[in-house]
Amino acid sequence: MTDRRASRADNRAEAIMRATLDVALEVGYANLSIEAVAARAGVGKHTVYRRWSSRGAAHPACRERCRLRYPGL
Repeated sequence: MTDRRASRADNRAEAIMRATLDVALEVGYANLSIEAVAARAGVGKHTVYRRWSSRGAAHPACRERCRLRYPGL
């Protein structure tokens, strides 16, 4: 993978994680959908599913990344 391609992939992953947290805060985990996350992140559903197989897999990963990036929140 080239540096530019890796950077784009990192940007998409970050957008997806941010969108997952935003949507979960807005509608709650019970109403969190991959479709809403993909739309918020500006990517297709397949792009989200390529990284996480379900909302159950995506949400904890996003929370953990947020916890590590912003300690004390």
